[in-house]
Amino acid sequence: MTSTAERRAPNLLRLKDVITKTGLSKNTIYDRIRKKEFPAQIDLGGNCVAWSEDEINRWIQAKMDARQVNEDGLPKAA
Repeated sequence: MTSTAERRAPNLLRLKDVITKTGLSKNTIYDRIRKKEFPAQIDLGGNCVAWSEDEINRWIQAKMDARQVNEDGLPKAA
């Protein structure tokens, strides 16, 4: 039996939303996709693409998890 969480349609983000959510520029996003360092877009057809919000959120979380922290558990300056 499939749970409600499994049946929900994934939220898709358009490029402007990905830029806002990540703070990355369009060129940086596509450069990182080419380098396999960022989730790839989903082709929706007709020159329309989007990104999975779940994948973008996991990418952001992975970046946060990879930060160096000080003895108080706060992120160190880069």
